[in-house]
Amino acid sequence: MKFSLEKKIIFFFLLAAIALVSVLVIFYYNTQKIKSTSDLVEHTQEVLRKSDDVLMDVLNIETGSRGYSLTGNELYLDPYNNAIITTNSNIEKLALLTKDNPNQQSRMDSLKKVVEERLAFTKNSIAARKQNRLNDSEKIMSDGNGKILTDKIRSIIADINSEEFRLLEQRKKTVEKDTQNFALIFLALFTIILIILITVYVIITSNLRVRKKAEDELHQLNKELVFKNEEKEKRAAELIITNKELEK
Repeated sequence: MKFSLEKKIIFFFLLAAIALVSVLVIFYYNTQKIKSTSDLVEHTQEVLRKSDDVLMDVLNIETGSRGYSLTGNELYLDPYNNAIITTNSNIEKLALLTKDNPNQQSRMDSLKKVVEERLAFTKNSIAARKQNRLNDSEKIMSDGNGKILTDKIRSIIADINSEEFRLLEQRKKTVEKDTQNFALIFLALFTIILIILITVYVIITSNLRVRKKAEDELHQLNKELVFKNEEKEKRAAELIITNKELEK
């Protein structure tokens, strides 16, 4: 069964509409996915910032307590006291940011334990200095345990950051891949729409040519029929004249 021109045009425009809707749906989906991945990238950067805050707290605790133990000047305890206030808060925030990652949570458990040991070590050192037990303080400072604990904290935070950098790189690659895939799909659908429109144009112009040719043929046929009718009328008139002359 042959389709009429109108049905063909409707069919191809329906295909074009489906392709266009597909482009819009894919564009929306891709935009949402990129936004979600971008949020994860921002989340990773927030984890890195917070882990740096924890490390800075630990270093302030170390330098403040060391300065006080060596000099007895309580001004050195200002960074220590400030860090004591923010350390637990920053660790809890870091734990909350990494709660969806079991590996990171395991590192956070280790970090909390070592930080607690570092704080206890520092309090003992400060208490010894305040009680003028210089020998005890110097012994605590010199036995290297403080540095060992700080190095452990550095190592754990480095592992936390390394995992986040890995995730960050992975998420950036995901964004790039999704963007490339969308570009390819968009190009393919755009090409399909273009082909459909060209096809519709070809069908319409072809149909118009066929119709014009048929109209020209019909017009030519009408001219021939008119000419034949005129010839018949002419012959009939001549026959009538001839008959009249014979009757005379």
